Amino acid sequence: MPQIHRYLSMASSFINVNVHFVWATRYRTCTIRPEWRRRLIRYIVSTMQRAGCRILAANVVADHVHVLAVVPAVLPLATVANMAKGASSRFVNSTLDPNGTFQWQDGYSATSVCGSCVLHVKRYIANQQQRHANLDQCFADFHAGEDPLSTLTLQAWDEFGDDSDEGPGTQL
Repeated sequence: MPQIHRYLSMASSFINVNVHFVWATRYRTCTIRPEWRRRLIRYIVSTMQRAGCRILAANVVADHVHVLAVVPAVLPLATVANMAKGASSRFVNSTLDPNGTFQWQDGYSATSVCGSCVLHVKRYIANQQQRHANLDQCFADFHAGEDPLSTLTLQAWDEFGDDSDEGPGTQL
């Protein structure tokens, strides 16, 4: 019996929660300017670090953000996401674009990542500019006054293969 008891009790706890966060701009418009990206991701990273997260990877493109973080067990994921989104939105509107009305979508994605998949997710996040190269054109079109929900969204709906009113990008 003492042998079994030794395995049932733990002197301490080990918790490692890797989370891949993704959130998008309001209406998934391409409103994140290329010249903002470095400062914006630094601000998001520092906000999440102050909350107690350890950032493994982070990237931003014209219409969304990816962050891979180790989140403390005592910190709810909703708190992390809402803190990062709220603080960064205020940062954009007060510092990067004081005359703007920048907003994030209401929702976000927070997906757990197993330890053996962390490197794959880090590479995925690092390659966002190449993966979404067409978003830079979307950004240019949006700021030239063209319809931000034009070609990219229609192509995504076609690939999605759904005739419903809600296509990809409406919810994360």
